[in-house]
Amino acid sequence: MTTDNSATRRVMAGDAVRLATPWRGGNMGVKVGAVGVIDGMLGKPIDQGSITFNASTYRDGRVVRCSGDPATIATVTAELRWTGETTEVTVWRFRNGMRRADNREEYTVTVPVWDWCPGV
Repeated sequence: MTTDNSATRRVMAGDAVRLATPWRGGNMGVKVGAVGVIDGMLGKPIDQGSITFNASTYRDGRVVRCSGDPATIATVTAELRWTGETTEVTVWRFRNGMRRADNREEYTVTVPVWDWCPGV
């Protein structure tokens, strides 16, 4: 799906980031085209954040937390370019809000896609 509101669009926690050029300073195991997720507080624009590739993404009504490898530490979101595309990302939460072992449920969300060209 493609939309264009690039003039007003801000990077938000949970958005997808596609690696658009080789990541020379990072893990060489991530190939161009790989998609990562930005973590943080839902509904809050962010100026810098961590992008996690190969992510297991926890998402509830207030926060997005990613674990995986590799990840950036503090990518300035001004380096990201709005694509006008969306993608589906598989995330998880605790079933019925109950935090306990083996109580995970997966679901998908549709999120905006940003391109990242590290070092360009």
